Amino acid sequence: MRFTSTRGGVDPQGAARAILTGLAPDGGLFVPERIAPLEVEDLLDAGWVDVATAVMEPYLTGDGGLGEGDLRQAVTTAAARFETDEVVPVDLLGEGASSIGLLALFGGPTHAFKDVALTLLPHLVTLARRAEGEAGTTLVLTATSGDTGKAALEGFKDVPETEVVVLYPTEGVSFMQKQQMRTQAGDNVHVLGIHGDFDDAQRAVKALFADAGARERLDARGYSISSANSINLGRLLPQMVYYVTGYAALRSAGVVAAGEPVDVVVPTGNFGNLLAATWARAAGVPLGALVCATNENRVLADFFATGTYDARRRLVRTDSPSMDILVSSNLERYLYEASGGDTDRVRTALETLARHRRFDWGELPGAGANPVLAGTATRKEAADALRRVHAEHGTLVDPHTAVALHVLEQYRAGQLTDGTVPPARPALVAATASPYKFAPAVLGALGGEADPDEFETLLRLATHAADERGAPAGLAGLREAEVLHDRVVEVDEVPATIEEVLHR
Repeated sequence: MRFTSTRGGVDPQGAARAILTGLAPDGGLFVPERIAPLEVEDLLDAGWVDVATAVMEPYLTGDGGLGEGDLRQAVTTAAARFETDEVVPVDLLGEGASSIGLLALFGGPTHAFKDVALTLLPHLVTLARRAEGEAGTTLVLTATSGDTGKAALEGFKDVPETEVVVLYPTEGVSFMQKQQMRTQAGDNVHVLGIHGDFDDAQRAVKALFADAGARERLDARGYSISSANSINLGRLLPQMVYYVTGYAALRSAGVVAAGEPVDVVVPTGNFGNLLAATWARAAGVPLGALVCATNENRVLADFFATGTYDARRRLVRTDSPSMDILVSSNLERYLYEASGGDTDRVRTALETLARHRRFDWGELPGAGANPVLAGTATRKEAADALRRVHAEHGTLVDPHTAVALHVLEQYRAGQLTDGTVPPARPALVAATASPYKFAPAVLGALGGEADPDEFETLLRLATHAADERGAPAGLAGLREAEVLHDRVVEVDEVPATIEEVLHR
């Protein structure tokens, strides 16, 4: 399959080139020329490797793509890095039409949903380099609001012919997220804190992609730039898979019959997870409403309510920092779909956003039987939802997942649909990270008191929540890990600093 740019200024590319390039040269994002249909009923009893291969094969193999056997082997190798027997288990809460299937997306090495794609992406990049006959070194440049950074570092560490640079806002991630990045070992990894927020980091990454002079200097030294952010197709396509396996799990549990839809609620800031759900639904997975759950940084919720995207506001620091984002990259792909592939309209909107921090899109295709909707949870509302799900089901969730659970309640009460109560049906909720990555906030929501020592707070949380499993070893072990990356720079120093660290 070939991939085109949302902004229409690039000839169609094969999968290998699209993965290696990351951001399209015209500043847009690569999208598939079509969504390949899936025979979902044939995959209900299949394992993760079979499902993932079936979902991604139409996009990643064939002319300009990767080998079919290579893809399966890459998926198998990535899946082996998960602690759980199933890569994405589903925890079923409640019964019947009110049941909730929690997609437990945090069983990978960094305990966040990014692992599903970022354990696989390094293999896809290696296969793409082979397919394209590319020499030199791939520079994987990534901005993070917390979880992508560690997952990219862990995935790409010591991968031959690869260097990875991660930018993170020093005050915009949790303590555990920061420690995961600052202690990352690997001869080819570089971590830079910035004075700013995630949007500043993301702009710095996109600016370097667009800087012809910097690209020429890097190219002269044998570097080609790619990305591990969800602007890269290699991040999004694996995320389609867990909507297939999640639906299959609800079928196996007898919650839904063949063809009956389930709703999906995703806590999101950059819109990648929900965008993958729109592709899964278009492929034939019986998904009903797709609900975007935002925290106080509700720019996406406002957009879906009004048709105006307005990032001219102060970023709010919350207990769900991975959603503290004002400029959502993957919304561009959704706008491309919503406009029927009108690249001129998409380009104009995004260029207006870059210049003025806002654009008016107008009416969105949110009506009908299967809409995309959005809601917001405040910090208190998310904490209340976290406490309720623990009290009612004994299930511990992180603050991002709690945002989604509150917004699901809003949706089911008709608060996102002008008072019209939607059909009663089960929902899949993306549980995006281990609660222990945000232990002070989770413990506080449960009525406990955090310790000044965050590692002691992990122990307090496990005790308070009566969680016999306790904190994941990968987090508890950070107490003894050496800090290897402590450099912090200004945003305008990022390009020069990246070129400098690559000289070492």
